[in-house]
Amino acid sequence: HTEEMAAGVLVGDFNARPDAPELEPLRGRFTDAWELAADREDQAGWRFWQRDEGHTHPAHSPHRRIDQAWVSPGVAVASAQVLDAEGASDHLPLMVDLLVPSGV
Repeated sequence: HTEEMAAGVLVGDFNARPDAPELEPLRGRFTDAWELAADREDQAGWRFWQRDEGHTHPAHSPHRRIDQAWVSPGVAVASAQVLDAEGASDHLPLMVDLLVPSGV
């Protein structure tokens, strides 16, 4: 008997890096969407030492990737972007383009 699991997406400000020990319970069911993204781009890309890092905090000089999207198996990640919106928040916005199978 094979039980199908519904697709899931979990997003938020986790106040921790994706590899932090406190996020270990997520890794059993979810995967970091930034790592799965076929196409990644962030506003800090012009800084060659931070290219495609996905840093979102603090907005004025991002060096932490604490805003994240996690997806369950079956959800594909077409792209992930950190947008340049300094001044709107103390975090830069993360936009993730997901491909969710129909019927889920």
